[in-house]
Amino acid sequence: MTCVRRAVLRTRSLPKERVCGGSREYDPGNEARVIDWPASARRGSIQIRERDRHATLAWAAVVDTSPSMKAGRDRSLGEAAREAGEFWRECAAPGDRWLGVDPGGLLGGLDRALHRLPGHSARLVISDFCDLPEVPDALLRAVARGLDSTALVARDPWRKAFPLAGFVTIADLETGAVRKFFIGASERLRFERLAGERERSVLTRLTKAGWRAATFDENDGGRAVLRAFRAA
Repeated sequence: MTCVRRAVLRTRSLPKERVCGGSREYDPGNEARVIDWPASARRGSIQIRERDRHATLAWAAVVDTSPSMKAGRDRSLGEAAREAGEFWRECAAPGDRWLGVDPGGLLGGLDRALHRLPGHSARLVISDFCDLPEVPDALLRAVARGLDSTALVARDPWRKAFPLAGFVTIADLETGAVRKFFIGASERLRFERLAGERERSVLTRLTKAGWRAATFDENDGGRAVLRAFRAA
């Protein structure tokens, strides 16, 4: 979990007083903008500015509590989302600030975060992102610029094995609307294809806006946080 905090410190623009004067050897993958040229000249090797490992961060999470998060095979996506939120809190170091969990809609949550959270904040959003089409690209980019932003996208529990066949009645978890369908082999294949396309579309849109993003299912909330940071 400390690897998550280190990654946030490397990428987040902390207040100037939080950056110490030390330096360390350049590692492949470090950004060129953090190279300490004077220290490199003195030492004869490329050095990068070292951020204060005791810099204070603020941590916050948004956990989707909409009815669609009740979906799941063995257990609900909502349970995995809560576990991911708990894992996120454990990434904080002593002295960091925990700003809590904000349940509710995606659009409102992003807008509140942008205007209320300090710039040295690490923020995790855990959702199925069904309402992402309502969110303007400009807001996604603004949040990514202002805050360290990570997203966990819930995978459809039945994306590879739709369990129903024949004539069925299905209720929409979000709206409660009920419709009758016929589910055959071609319908199951189409469902699998569309679920995959939606998942890829959400991840692509978030990453293009400057977010870290990874998927999670009902069994791996905590591990998904590490995957988002390429640590698992």
